[in-house]
Amino acid sequence: MWKMGFAYAANEQLMNETYQEIEDWNSDFSAVAFSILDYWQDYRHATSHIQVPVLFFYGQTDWMVGPTHFKDIAFPNMLLWGSDVGHMPFLEHPSDLERAIQEYRRKYGL
Repeated sequence: MWKMGFAYAANEQLMNETYQEIEDWNSDFSAVAFSILDYWQDYRHATSHIQVPVLFFYGQTDWMVGPTHFKDIAFPNMLLWGSDVGHMPFLEHPSDLERAIQEYRRKYGL
């Protein structure tokens, strides 16, 4: 299962250990998310109409959404940033995520 959402098996173990520390973790959304029809819609066609600057950070081993799902994204003002992570970049490579955010801020003067 770790290959679906993580770059390395140890990262899944770290995630599981981290969540175990949170008492009364609320998983209500994850229990119903897949039954929400809007969740299954493909909104990539609408991205070309969104003018605000976008940081599109994706995991090169994120099989939850697919590591090439970014190819049909067309935000006109987009910083595309691929990273050696799966679905949880804040856990797997926080320094790369931080670099992406800093570059986004620099590029768009934020």
